[in-house]
Amino acid sequence: MHESPQSEAAAISEKLTEEERSTLTQFTNDIIAAYLSGDKDAILALFTEDAVLMPPGAPTIVGREGISGFVDAFPKMTKFEVGMEEMKKIGANRALVRGTLDIMLQIPEAGDVPMIGKFVAIRERQPDGSWKLTHDIFNSSTPPG
Repeated sequence: MHESPQSEAAAISEKLTEEERSTLTQFTNDIIAAYLSGDKDAILALFTEDAVLMPPGAPTIVGREGISGFVDAFPKMTKFEVGMEEMKKIGANRALVRGTLDIMLQIPEAGDVPMIGKFVAIRERQPDGSWKLTHDIFNSSTPPG
Protein backbone atom coordinates (compact mmCIF):
# COMPACT_ATOMS: atom_id res chain seq x y z
CA MET A 1 0.00 0.00 0.00
CA HIS A 2 1.29 3.43 -0.95
CA GLU A 3 1.57 6.09 1.75
CA SER A 4 0.40 9.62 1.05
CA PRO A 5 3.11 12.31 0.70
CA GLN A 6 2.03 13.73 4.07
CA SER A 7 2.44 10.41 5.87
CA GLU A 8 5.83 9.88 4.14
CA ALA A 9 6.93 13.35 5.32
CA ALA A 10 5.73 12.54 8.82
CA ALA A 11 7.73 9.31 8.80
CA ILE A 12 10.88 11.17 7.74
CA SER A 13 10.34 13.93 10.29
CA GLU A 14 10.08 11.31 13.07
CA LYS A 15 13.83 10.80 12.66
CA LEU A 16 14.39 14.07 14.54
CA THR A 17 14.83 13.54 18.25
CA GLU A 18 12.71 15.50 20.70
CA GLU A 19 15.84 17.46 21.63
CA GLU A 20 16.45 18.33 17.96
CA ARG A 21 12.82 19.40 17.52
CA SER A 22 13.03 21.53 20.63
CA THR A 23 16.32 23.14 19.56
CA LEU A 24 14.98 23.81 16.05
CA THR A 25 11.83 25.36 17.50
CA GLN A 26 13.93 27.56 19.78
CA PHE A 27 16.04 28.59 16.78
CA THR A 28 12.83 29.63 15.00
CA ASN A 29 11.97 31.78 18.04
CA ASP A 30 15.49 33.28 17.87
CA ILE A 31 14.93 34.15 14.19
CA ILE A 32 11.65 35.88 15.03
CA ALA A 33 13.20 37.82 17.94
CA ALA A 34 16.20 38.95 15.86
CA TYR A 35 14.05 40.27 13.01
CA LEU A 36 11.52 41.96 15.29
CA SER A 37 14.34 43.68 17.23
CA GLY A 38 15.99 44.85 14.01
CA ASP A 39 19.35 43.79 15.49
CA LYS A 40 21.48 43.34 12.37
CA ASP A 41 24.26 41.46 14.19
CA ALA A 42 21.73 39.04 15.69
CA ILE A 43 20.13 38.51 12.26
CA LEU A 44 23.48 37.89 10.54
CA ALA A 45 24.52 35.47 13.31
CA LEU A 46 21.60 33.23 12.26
CA PHE A 47 23.30 32.44 8.93
CA THR A 48 26.37 30.42 8.04
CA GLU A 49 29.16 32.38 6.34
CA ASP A 50 28.22 30.94 2.92
CA ALA A 51 24.43 30.96 3.41
CA VAL A 52 22.03 31.36 0.49
CA LEU A 53 19.05 33.72 0.85
CA MET A 54 16.29 33.77 -1.77
CA PRO A 55 13.91 36.64 -0.92
CA PRO A 56 10.82 37.50 -2.96
CA GLY A 57 11.28 39.84 -5.92
CA ALA A 58 15.07 39.88 -5.62
CA PRO A 59 18.06 37.94 -6.90
CA THR A 60 19.59 35.11 -4.90
CA ILE A 61 22.03 36.37 -2.27
CA VAL A 62 25.04 34.24 -1.37
CA GLY A 63 27.15 34.86 1.72
CA ARG A 64 26.79 36.86 4.91
CA GLU A 65 28.17 40.04 3.29
CA GLY A 66 25.38 40.05 0.71
CA ILE A 67 22.81 39.16 3.34
CA SER A 68 24.07 42.13 5.36
CA GLY A 69 23.10 44.46 2.50
CA PHE A 70 19.68 42.82 2.29
CA VAL A 71 19.14 43.30 6.02
CA ASP A 72 20.12 46.98 5.71
CA ALA A 73 17.43 47.51 3.07
CA PHE A 74 14.72 45.33 4.64
CA PRO A 75 11.78 47.24 6.19
CA LYS A 76 11.14 47.16 9.92
CA MET A 77 8.95 44.28 11.07
CA THR A 78 6.28 44.86 13.69
CA LYS A 79 4.79 41.37 13.47
CA PHE A 80 6.43 38.04 12.64
CA GLU A 81 4.51 34.83 13.21
CA VAL A 82 5.51 31.41 11.92
CA GLY A 83 3.38 28.32 11.42
CA MET A 84 5.62 25.26 11.42
CA GLU A 85 4.35 22.67 8.95
CA GLU A 86 7.28 20.32 8.54
CA MET A 87 10.63 19.58 10.16
CA LYS A 88 12.72 16.71 8.91
CA LYS A 89 16.28 15.53 9.06
CA ILE A 90 18.19 15.64 5.77
CA GLY A 91 21.50 14.22 6.90
CA ALA A 92 23.34 13.86 10.16
CA ASN A 93 23.60 17.62 10.82
CA ARG A 94 20.99 19.24 8.59
CA ALA A 95 17.28 19.75 8.85
CA LEU A 96 14.67 21.07 6.46
CA VAL A 97 12.03 23.33 7.96
CA ARG A 98 8.91 24.44 6.06
CA GLY A 99 6.05 26.64 7.13
CA THR A 100 3.96 29.75 6.80
CA LEU A 101 4.68 33.39 7.59
CA ASP A 102 2.45 36.20 8.82
CA ILE A 103 4.51 39.40 8.79
CA MET A 104 3.74 43.11 9.12
CA LEU A 105 6.27 45.43 7.50
CA GLN A 106 6.54 49.17 8.11
CA ILE A 107 7.18 50.76 4.73
CA PRO A 108 7.68 54.55 4.84
CA GLU A 109 5.68 55.31 1.66
CA ALA A 110 2.89 52.83 2.39
CA GLY A 111 2.60 52.41 6.17
CA ASP A 112 1.96 48.95 7.59
CA VAL A 113 1.98 46.31 4.85
CA PRO A 114 1.07 42.69 5.63
CA MET A 115 2.88 39.79 4.03
CA ILE A 116 1.30 36.37 4.26
CA GLY A 117 3.67 33.83 2.86
CA LYS A 118 5.60 30.62 3.12
CA PHE A 119 9.19 29.50 3.53
CA VAL A 120 11.58 26.59 3.23
CA ALA A 121 14.87 26.68 5.10
CA ILE A 122 17.79 24.34 5.55
CA ARG A 123 19.42 24.54 8.95
CA GLU A 124 22.79 23.09 9.84
CA ARG A 125 23.89 21.96 13.28
CA GLN A 126 27.15 23.63 14.27
CA PRO A 127 29.97 21.94 16.23
CA ASP A 128 28.71 23.64 19.43
CA GLY A 129 25.23 22.09 18.94
CA SER A 130 23.56 25.33 17.81
CA TRP A 131 21.80 25.65 14.44
CA LYS A 132 22.34 28.16 11.61
CA LEU A 133 20.58 28.82 8.33
CA THR A 134 22.41 27.56 5.22
CA HIS A 135 19.54 28.19 2.78
CA ASP A 136 16.43 30.30 3.22
CA ILE A 137 13.70 31.01 0.67
CA PHE A 138 10.51 32.87 1.44
CA ASN A 139 7.75 34.41 -0.64
CA SER A 140 4.27 35.85 -0.55
CA SER A 141 1.16 33.72 -0.86
CA THR A 142 -0.83 36.77 -1.95
CA PRO A 143 -0.98 37.53 -5.68
CA PRO A 144 0.66 40.85 -6.65
CA GLY A 145 -1.50 43.89 -7.16
